[in-house]
Amino acid sequence: MGRQLISVADRETFDGNGRVRVFRDWGVPLTGPLAALDVWDHQMAVSAAPGDPNRTLWRERLTIGGAAAPALWPGLWAMWQWRAARIRALAPTWAHDPELTED
Repeated sequence: MGRQLISVADRETFDGNGRVRVFRDWGVPLTGPLAALDVWDHQMAVSAAPGDPNRTLWRERLTIGGAAAPALWPGLWAMWQWRAARIRALAPTWAHDPELTED
């Protein structure tokens, strides 16, 4: 997909249901088909599902911009749908965060 200049940040916040972990990657594609975009901002937030701490709520947002964004949007949307299906299929096999104890 080409070269990209990407920055990343990982933070923790809290909402009415407890802890929310947020990972953000943003930047600009430098080469390849995505280089026509001048905005790429992707955030993923993970928290316990409201009302069921044994389930996970995964929220994700991708913001793109630039002259080619309308033309690239359908392909990116389709790829994101496929990606979401794969995440749902694989998620039950992922390990859980270990319980932290104070020493």
